[in-house]
Amino acid sequence: MAAGADPSEQNDAGISPLHQAVYAERPDIVIVMLCAGADPHLVNKRGETPLDIASKPSSIIEKQKEIIALLEMAA
Repeated sequence: MAAGADPSEQNDAGISPLHQAVYAERPDIVIVMLCAGADPHLVNKRGETPLDIASKPSSIIEKQKEIIALLEMAA
């Protein structure tokens, strides 16, 4: 992460870097975001937290399980 970047900053749609990492099914980036202080409770404009997004059906089940576990530990 860039020096001074806010890991919980949200765009106009309410998407944070953590939301984006979950959408992309990247547990490695989820870990980086959580360690940088990203808020796992942020809600996007659809009313979804990163955990809500991770809990949706996925084509990559093992990554989905890992992401869910990470977000639940951070909650």
